[in-house]
Amino acid sequence: MEILEHKEMPFPEDLEERLNAVFNIVNTELKSATLLVLDDSPAEASEIKARVRNLIGGGYLPRGTTFDGYCHDTLFPIGAVAKETIRREEVEDVFLAYSLTEAGRRYGRPITALALQYAVDCGLSLHQVLGSTCSSGKTRAPLNRIKILKALSQGERRLTDLVEGVELAPSVIYNALEDLKKIGFVYYESVGEHQKGKGVITYRLLDGNREVKTVKQTTLTKKALELLRDRKSITVPEAMELFDFSQSHLWSIYSGLVKQGFAIRDRGFVGRQIQSKARILDRASSLLELEARIEDILTDKVSTEEVQDIYLDFVTSPNYEERGRAAVEQYVKVSGHINSKSFEERAETIKQVLTKNPGLRTSEIGRILDYNNINGCLSPMVKAGTLRVEKQGKEARYYINE
Repeated sequence: MEILEHKEMPFPEDLEERLNAVFNIVNTELKSATLLVLDDSPAEASEIKARVRNLIGGGYLPRGTTFDGYCHDTLFPIGAVAKETIRREEVEDVFLAYSLTEAGRRYGRPITALALQYAVDCGLSLHQVLGSTCSSGKTRAPLNRIKILKALSQGERRLTDLVEGVELAPSVIYNALEDLKKIGFVYYESVGEHQKGKGVITYRLLDGNREVKTVKQTTLTKKALELLRDRKSITVPEAMELFDFSQSHLWSIYSGLVKQGFAIRDRGFVGRQIQSKARILDRASSLLELEARIEDILTDKVSTEEVQDIYLDFVTSPNYEERGRAAVEQYVKVSGHINSKSFEERAETIKQVLTKNPGLRTSEIGRILDYNNINGCLSPMVKAGTLRVEKQGKEARYYINE
């Protein structure tokens, strides 16, 4: 085999960037297994799949292109694997292959070994805890959820406290709390500040006489400030009634106006009532212990010898194959992609839910059924006349067409 080209990206230096990178790996056990089986020898996608097969023995595995995607889209950009262009002696064609980098060996291997062991010990896929990497922002959903859990480990918090403490949009925190509540990681009680769209955070005018610096979009920034000047105080849901922009965009803009000194946040909810509260539950403690060990590895508090021992303890154990298979099976059971239903199956389930609960909103249907892209089903069903949608202010509610 001849290596024609070797490409390697730098591993992040900043701790938050490192945490963001590695939690984007361990959020699915198949990605963890992919990194764990790589070494110095360049492996094509089919070879990587074969190595994972050797790791887990029997059970489900996706197509080889999935493993190429894990390497190309996640592991290569963060510097955990190198991308190799190779030519084999018996053929003229060139192939794309992947090999482990020094960062992948020093940080990736032990961390993925710990993550796979977590899935075995807890009987829980990290995908259920950390969610998907298909999210926008400086940090992705996996690290955002870690931040939320670490904040809650300091004591009970309201949603508005979490918004300020972890600097994430209310909708991001709300969705994370709902998912973490389902798996018994947090207790979360809400009196409907999201459902009713009232009283999340009030922004009060402090000084509106200076020139504003653009936050995200010039026109919307100016409109948001003009509205604040006119009303003296505003909430994001109230602004959404007037501007056709997302909650996260408006939240970012009003937060930016606070940083520029135009406004202050009112920490209280409407009526000064605490309308939501969240606290961490015991089941989440093992996840925070895992995060602490990962952070120690990423900050080099763990020696090279100890790092190697963590990796070897997993891959040389007598029940290595059994543990690998058990970890991957935890992910296979809950993967939305692997267990995706046909459109017809989803549509029938939606009809059953709306027959029992007419008038549900999009988000409510999505939460009940645990469907991520619920609009991908609802819109065709409305066009086909199976469902009808009725608007109540900004809320869209769905009903079965009789």
